[in-house]
Amino acid sequence: MKRISVSRLLRNDRLMMICSLLLAVTVWYFVISGSSNISTRTITCTLNTVGVGNGTLQVIEEKSITVDVVVEGAWSDILQLTQEDIRVQLNTADIQNAGNCRVNVVASRNSQKGGYEILSTSPSFTTLFCDEWVEGQEFTAATGAVTAEAPFVSAEGDERDIHAVTVVQDNLPGGVLIVQGPHSEVSRIDRLVASVDSEIALSEKHSFQGNVVARDSDNAPLNLQYCKFLRYAEDPAVNPNAALMDITALDVEVTVKERREIPFTYEVLNAPAGINIADVITLEPTSVIVEGEQELLNEYAERIAVLKAVDFDSLSTSEKAVSDLLELPAGLTVIGNDKHVTVREDGTTLLDVGKKFDWSGYTRRTFTWNIGTDMTNTPIQFQNVPVDKTVTMLTSELQVTVFGKRAAVEALSVADLSATVDMSNSSLGTYAVRPVLNTDEAWVYYGSSGYTVYLSIEQPAA
Repeated sequence: MKRISVSRLLRNDRLMMICSLLLAVTVWYFVISGSSNISTRTITCTLNTVGVGNGTLQVIEEKSITVDVVVEGAWSDILQLTQEDIRVQLNTADIQNAGNCRVNVVASRNSQKGGYEILSTSPSFTTLFCDEWVEGQEFTAATGAVTAEAPFVSAEGDERDIHAVTVVQDNLPGGVLIVQGPHSEVSRIDRLVASVDSEIALSEKHSFQGNVVARDSDNAPLNLQYCKFLRYAEDPAVNPNAALMDITALDVEVTVKERREIPFTYEVLNAPAGINIADVITLEPTSVIVEGEQELLNEYAERIAVLKAVDFDSLSTSEKAVSDLLELPAGLTVIGNDKHVTVREDGTTLLDVGKKFDWSGYTRRTFTWNIGTDMTNTPIQFQNVPVDKTVTMLTSELQVTVFGKRAAVEALSVADLSATVDMSNSSLGTYAVRPVLNTDEAWVYYGSSGYTVYLSIEQPAA
């Protein structure tokens, strides 16, 4: 066996260099691991606020916070630490109320590595907005909670009184918009508006894209920092599991509608010349403003304007008021006059126009008019009496009622009544009689049936 020479090893320079290096490393390790070599180190970690909350209150802001964690320990222990070894969290117990909350940042060990202590975090706290999260508040077009608006100017040369009527088009499934966000923001929303910002020159129907904005009960715009708007991908009434889609704009349909004032007119029949109709008859309302598309408005304007005629033949002073009921089709809207308007479920409108009668200073009288039995001695003038037949009067008197100004009626006598009967149609024995007066301040009341005289018309015996 070969003997190892110590002296020979000591003279080996390479071996001595290796041994010296090992010795130095060993000495260095024991030096830095000693209790006298305690150091600090800063480890940078990332804190994410997603999903942090306390009960129903949650952190609404989603952001990442850079946190510097200072640790202390033996250099050999803290040197090998990474951010995975440190857990950085928010103290959720600090979240007590909705609003901006000061929440402490806390750090703890996240691994089995030891030999160190956590001294501090920087920042040691942060301020975050916290609130209850509203998952889905629905706003429907049918109730007016989803509307549209667009500023417009009349097209050049268009002098009509026109207005842009804006509606959300029917491609909004279910007519519903959904809002997700913090309760403090969602609760302030009164309605959602698809708003077209730029002015539009209109002369007919157009479609535009409108940005969805929220308004409060005073119609003021709301600045919603955390809310988002969604709609159903399909009608939820058809598919209750319809998916939700983010949305920022809606299709808006803008229809040009004209507003036209329509004054009411009516015909007056058989009125005495001495009566001022304007003093007797008043309308309520005297006119109406109707809004609709021009073609529909042109079609119905004349029908709306003309009321039923007033016929003095059947008008008595007991008539105080009468209503004309005008039916407007769906698509025409009466502006104002709410107490005269009834809008039906099918969209048609019933407009009640009243005629009021003022009979101050008017009175009535009924005369027993003796017309006799002899056609040659009667206040009725018979014309075209058949000469080849025998005519006998069967009606000897009539009860005739007159109305008019008090002084004129009181001055009348039965002698002021006269009538003319044309007997050209000699085959009949019944003739309508129209008594007339010789005054222009009173009229004869005929009612619904008028006055009738009965005659016997016979062929004479051979």
